[in-house]
Amino acid sequence: MEVIDNVIRTGMSLIGKSKFSYDYRPPAYLDCSSFIYYIFKENGINIGTKAVNYQVFLGEYVSMRELRKGDLVFFNTKKEQQDATHVALYLGNGRVLHMTNPRYNVIVSRLDSWLMQYYMTARRII
Repeated sequence: MEVIDNVIRTGMSLIGKSKFSYDYRPPAYLDCSSFIYYIFKENGINIGTKAVNYQVFLGEYVSMRELRKGDLVFFNTKKEQQDATHVALYLGNGRVLHMTNPRYNVIVSRLDSWLMQYYMTARRII
C-alpha cells in the first residue's frame, strides 16, 4: 500500500497550504473533488475526472464496515439533490482527509462526526 501512503502524504502536505476554491489552480486552489484528483495525479494515478458526481462511479463499491485506507468516501450535503456533493479520502481508524470549505480548507475529520449524517457511499479505486 505504498502508493496509498504516498497519496495520503501528498494530501496531508496541503494542510495549511491549499485554499478552497472552485477555480482549479493546484496546489494552491482546489475544491473537494479536485483535491482528490490532484493528490492521486501527483502520485501517478489519473482518476480521469475532477467532478465529484463522476468520481462516485469510479472503482468498486465498498461498504462502510469494509473501508480501507485510500478508499474514497462520498457524501450528499444537499438533501434536495440525489448526487454526491462531497468526497473525502479514508485514512483508516475512522478518519478522513478532505478539502472542506473556505473556512477550514484541508482537514482531517472523524467519519463519525457531523459527516455521518451526510454519508452516501464509498468506492475503492486502488
